[in-house]
Amino acid sequence: MAAHTLKVKLVRSKLVVEVRDGIWQRQLFPLSGQILERLRKVTGSDVIADIEFRIGIERREPQRAGTARSPMFAEIDPADDAEQIQDHVLKKLYLLSRKKATA
Repeated sequence: MAAHTLKVKLVRSKLVVEVRDGIWQRQLFPLSGQILERLRKVTGSDVIADIEFRIGIERREPQRAGTARSPMFAEIDPADDAEQIQDHVLKKLYLLSRKKATA
């Protein structure tokens, strides 16, 4: 579970867990009772009364000029993915939107 959560914080008696996406949120919600029970058993405390799973936004670290791009963009060769689009209009729209996104 730790590999798919971003942050955990305690707000009053509610444990707020940020998850990567809605799929993880839906998968973990039904398990919240079991997770609470285990937390109470491990900590020996009833401080945590509820758990909320929120979809977190993954933030990139600031980059300095001249450093490599994030690994997410490094895996994709921009020429290859655009060449697979057959429709010229869609291809142009794709290239423009990609240019905006990576500017």
